[in-house]
Amino acid sequence: MVPLPQPPRLALALTLTLPLPLSLPLTRYHYLTFLGYSTLPFLRRCEYFVYPIAPILALYALSLPLNLNCTGLVVGWYFE
Repeated sequence: MVPLPQPPRLALALTLTLPLPLSLPLTRYHYLTFLGYSTLPFLRRCEYFVYPIAPILALYALSLPLNLNCTGLVVGWYFE
């Protein structure tokens, strides 16, 4: 039986932080949408656009201690 090589630490660190580049644009989109719509005087309750930011950041924070490898999940799902 041939031992499998360990993944390089830099590659592992990059794949574990992959949700960060995916979550930052989503949070920025929701925040900028909130800022844009809150300036319109005829719209009420624009703070609903800010609510998805908390779950997005919570999922990112949860993915780090769980060692969620997004690259491995996508590759496994795509080539399955």
